[in-house]
Amino acid sequence: MTTGTTHTVFYGYQGTSTLVLRVDFGYTAPNFQIRAGLVNTASTWTNTSWYTITKATHYIEFDWRAAANGGLTLWIDGVQKANLTGVNNSNRLVDMVRLGPVAGITNGTRGVEYFDAFSSHRRSYIGGFHSQGHVLADLVALASAVPTPTPTLSATGANTVP
Repeated sequence: MTTGTTHTVFYGYQGTSTLVLRVDFGYTAPNFQIRAGLVNTASTWTNTSWYTITKATHYIEFDWRAAANGGLTLWIDGVQKANLTGVNNSNRLVDMVRLGPVAGITNGTRGVEYFDAFSSHRRSYIGGFHSQGHVLADLVALASAVPTPTPTLSATGANTVP
């Protein structure tokens, strides 16, 4: 990635096309970064700050809450980094997710991003850092490899490749 570029590595959809949740991956030399965001009932995005990660394996977890006082909590390697609260997203729900480089990839972005596992729970903390690897993980760009198609994960567990 060239410095100052970002792309989205996770989308949460209401239905098949309304975005309600995202995780962005960025690079500002010499650091890789992660942030998460959620949309309110008026379709306005609220994002966490950017958080620096290294080229090593990382466990990225988030807790998205839909309510009149909804929110989003972000953990990196088991450490809470952000807790967005007071977001009215009571008319939102997540029916489908996409994991992988899903949007915003520029011509200067080359490499491989590893996503070792994905887990989704309705009402419990996943706790991936020292558990069984339930994560969005390994956001490591390796030179001169070409990204592969992104699987689409549905609420029923069926996987498709566009």
